[in-house]
Parts: sequence; C-alpha cells; structure tokens
Amino acid sequence: MDHIKSKPIEIPSEGYFYPQGHPLSDGTVEIRHMTAADEDILTDQTLLQRNEAIDKLLENVIVEEGVELEDMLNGDVGGVMMAVRILAYGEEYPFELNCPVCSETTQDVVNLRDIESKSVPFEEYERNQTEFEFELPVTGNNVTFSLLTRGDIKQIRTELDRVKRSAQRDNRGRQRADSRQVSTNMTTRLRYLIDAIDGDESKTEIRRFVEKMPARDSRALREKVQEINPDLDLEFDFECYNCAHREWTQIPLDETFFFPTR
Repeated sequence: MDHIKSKPIEIPSEGYFYPQGHPLSDGTVEIRHMTAADEDILTDQTLLQRNEAIDKLLENVIVEEGVELEDMLNGDVGGVMMAVRILAYGEEYPFELNCPVCSETTQDVVNLRDIESKSVPFEEYERNQTEFEFELPVTGNNVTFSLLTRGDIKQIRTELDRVKRSAQRDNRGRQRADSRQVSTNMTTRLRYLIDAIDGDESKTEIRRFVEKMPARDSRALREKVQEINPDLDLEFDFECYNCAHREWTQIPLDETFFFPTR
C-alpha cells in the first residue's frame, strides 16, 4: 500500500481542543486516497446494517501514526470524510432530499469545496483545552463538559440500540405486542457530554442530575456545546421544485455520500 498517495488535510478544530502532544493538535491529519478495496467496505451489508461502514473506511484511509478514529472529535471526522470524498470522486456532490411539505423528491448538487468549517470562537479558550465550564441559567449548577469524540458517538448509538431492543422484549425474552417507548436520545447524549456537576464526577450523580435537569438548562448547555464544537457548516438552502417550499436544512452525509450516482 506504500505506493498509494497520501496528503495532509486540515481539520475543523484546527487541532485546538486536543491535548498538548496529541498528533492532531497541529490541526492536520494525513490521509490516503481511497482504493477499490475501500469501496468494497461501503457495499458490505453486514457493516452497513451495523452502521459501521463509514468508520471502517475512515480507519483505513487515515495513515497518520498515533491517530485513532475513536479519539477524534466528531466534527473532525466529518472533515476527514469530506476530504476523502473529494479525493475519491471529485468535488461535485449530487443528492436527493424529500420535501417536508409535499413529500416530493428534489435533486440538487453542491460543490464540496465550497463547504467551510463553521465559525468557532477559539480565541475565548486556551489551546489544548479539553474540558469546559458552564453555569446553568436555572439551577445555577456549574457543569464541566467535554466535546464528544467519535468513540462517544458510537457508545451512545450502542446504548440507544440496546435500550430499544430491550423495550421490544418482555421479561421472558418474547416480542412485545406494543414496544413503543419514549426515546432517551437527549438524556443519553447529555450524560456522555457531562464530566462533572459542581465538581462531582460520580456517574450516578450525573445520571440523576440529567434526568431532572430543567428543559431550559438542557437547551442552554446544548447551545453552548454547539457554539464551541468544531464542525463543518453543512447548512443548505433547500427549495422544493414541486411546491416551492424553502428552508435551511443539512446536506446529507451517509453511505450514499460516497456513491452519489446510485
């Protein structure tokens, strides 16, 4: 594989929120071009069903020593994904979106090189900072939190899937007739974000606090995280060609991102 070209690419975080000495702290990561063997990963039904195809691909193409995909900030993973797609298939990305009003499918195309990293106020934080403090507006509690890594996202998905499967079975392991359950997506993500409440790092205390957190506090914390979380700006001005409905939405990034002509 030594003959396959590789190149350093810039990541959305600019390396700012990694510990000193981390290989990504310089703001770049070395990746190689995709191969036909890598394309096989994206058509592997087992990996697709497990939602693991993209991660497996990215693990293959990241060639910088010491860089583990699971340790990367999730927004930086998106930056790698974007660069890999451009190197493999070019900058034009045709995609489809269903109109939320009339349900018609609209086809569009974007130039991936026009997509930029979102604005983050790096100057307000110390370089190599990995934990952040935030005072909640209602309870006044001081929350210590960290930005989610790809590994965190995978653990959250695994936990949510486990809860969903459990809800579908009774105590004897039989399928329930009615397995509807309120999603725990919000509280699960908050538990993985928060490192401490007023200095208390107990997982039990964090879980208890999150479940009783006022909605206003939850929203304020999520907005704070969104403000400083490095990522790509994927907002897209969608217009339905059928009913002329317009709204800002997200450009879809999934397995089809690498097979745009299917």
